[in-house]
Formats: sequence, C-alpha cells, structure tokens
Amino acid sequence: MFDSANDGFFIQCAESGAILDVNQRVLEMYKYRYDEIMRLDIGELSACSAGYTQERAMEVGRRAASGEPQLVEWLALAKDGTQFWVEVSLKKVILGGKDRLLAVVRDISERKRVLDALRQNEERLRVSEDRLVLAQSAAGIGMWNVNLQTRESTFSNQYLSLLASIAPPDPMKSSWHCFIR
Repeated sequence: MFDSANDGFFIQCAESGAILDVNQRVLEMYKYRYDEIMRLDIGELSACSAGYTQERAMEVGRRAASGEPQLVEWLALAKDGTQFWVEVSLKKVILGGKDRLLAVVRDISERKRVLDALRQNEERLRVSEDRLVLAQSAAGIGMWNVNLQTRESTFSNQYLSLLASIAPPDPMKSSWHCFIR
C-alpha cells in the first residue's frame, strides 16, 4: 500500500527531521534513487533560492511534532534541477513506539499552472472591460447583456445614461423592444 499510493510519503524523525523512509512515488517525483534520497535532508529537496529552506521545513516540522497538523504548499526541487509545486500534509504519528512525522506530498504543479492561467485571463478580461467602457464612452454608445438562462439583464453605465435622456419605457411592456425607438 505504501508504494502503490498516488501521493508521496516521507517518514521523518520528529526531532531532527531526518528522512527515515519514502515510498516509490517520492522517488518518481524527485527523480532520485532510494539510496540517494535517504542521504538528503528536506532543504536539499526544496527550492531554497525561493525561500523554501531546511530551516523553514524544520519550523513546519516542529509545529507538526507538537501535535499541530500542517498543510503547506512547498516549492520542491528534483534531482535534475526541475522545480515543482507540492502540497504537504504533515502530522505526527507513532511508528514502532517512536514519534515520527508523516508527510503526504502531492504534486500540485498542474493545479498551480491552471490557477495562474486563470488569474492571468481574469486580469486580461478586467483590462478588456476597462477598455470597452472607455471606448463606449468615447463613441457615445452603451451596451446591455441578457443571460438567456436566468433572464437577467445587465446594462453598462453609458447605456443607462443614454436611456435617461429619452422617455421612460411603457411599464406594461415586458420585452426589450420597449427600449428601441
């Protein structure tokens, strides 16, 4: 079960943070052989230049060892120098009568990439909407949108100001045709 999991498992000494065991998924993610990774510390598996250091890992480990489970995003470093994002769930466990830390590590690189792309698209959309408002204002036109599923309508401020300059529509009419002259 330990080696067939989709997530990586690190078993660490609760006091020193030393790596005591890992599963096959850790070896795949970090691109090390078992004997190699067993000689490393978490700092050597982290993107230290980005602030993900051994000291910071030890700080998170101390909180987990005190009984406070930790969930952190961490920028990991593979043997070939590739950096990748992981989500680490770290908690204290007792194995063989000794306090240990169990780190469940999940590669979230794709999730982070998708969220970053979404943020960029949202920013582009916001900029486009700002430009549209400026263009409508300069052209003296307005815009409205109708959600065909919810039947909700939204109106640009320019559109509403244009409507204010004409006679109000007949309240007995329920369609958008009442706004056209």
